[in-house]
Formats: sequence, C-alpha cells, structure tokens
Amino acid sequence: MHILSNPSIRSKLLAELQPLFENSNGAPSFSQLEQLPYLSGVVAEGLRLSYGVTTHLQRICPDAVMKFKDWSIPPGTPVSMSSILVHQDPDIFPSPLEFDPERWIENPGLKRYLVSFSKGSRQCLGMNLAYAEIYLGIAYVLWTFPGMKLFETGVGDVEVLADYFMPKSSGREIQVLL
Repeated sequence: MHILSNPSIRSKLLAELQPLFENSNGAPSFSQLEQLPYLSGVVAEGLRLSYGVTTHLQRICPDAVMKFKDWSIPPGTPVSMSSILVHQDPDIFPSPLEFDPERWIENPGLKRYLVSFSKGSRQCLGMNLAYAEIYLGIAYVLWTFPGMKLFETGVGDVEVLADYFMPKSSGREIQVLL
C-alpha cells in the first residue's frame, strides 16, 4: 500500500532490487535480499505501521522493582503496553504516521523499538519465517508486477481506527490493478 502510493519509495526500491535480480537470473535468495538497506527499511517501516496484535499485553516482573522515568513499579505489578503506543510514539519516530524507510537506514538503533513480534521470552516463534516471507514477497511481487497500481484505495483504508485485540481499519479492501 505505502510502496504503491509513493512513487519515490517505489522507484528507490526497484532501483535497489534491479542489480540483484539481474545478477541472480531473477532468483535472489532471502539472505541476499536482507542485505539490501532500502528494502530492509521498507520491511521495518511496513512492520511498524501494519500491526498484528494490538491489545495491551501484560507483563509482570515478579522479583524486582521496575523503573519508568521517575516512577518505581513494585514487584508483582502488572504493566502493559500496545505496539501502537511504541510504533506511533513521536519521541521515537518523528512524524509517526508517515511511511519513511529512510529512518531505519539513518538510525539503525531504532530496531530495538520495533515490537511487531513482541520481545523477550514471549517473542513470536515464527518471526524468522515471517521475515523471510515478507522480504521475498515484497521483492518478487514488486519485481514481477512493476506496473501495478492502487485502485480506489487510499492510505486511510489501512489506518487503525480501533483496537479489538486485532487492529480495526475502515474495512475497505485494498485493491490493486496488475
């Protein structure tokens, strides 16, 4: 959606993919694709703005005091947050609703704030498979269908309107012309 609605992002991504597709007989591997900085920025930004589970996931530190700014949170106190709270925090991601792959290239340290798959011991077990599918999917679909266009679809169709454990958007389908 964001790639197709922004010609500059699309052209930069295709320019980065071109030598890899040409030098690999049209079949780059996941390990080759994940080395591409702009594609990696597109993937990270896509994950940041397309939420999986959006509900507040509780965590409890059973035996230590947690610190948050000037607050001390006693052991055993449930705390929670949503990926939306992190991914749309303007202190971490300036212009948080803007799709900007460059932010990941300019500041690789932002990856610690990408919580699409959660973090720590409760992190998604399928994360590595998901990354492989995302890299391969974006690269191959964009390369195979370079002329695809959005049809009667806008950014508002993918913005989160409500949190019902899963994100709720406008309900309109994203339509693409190949």
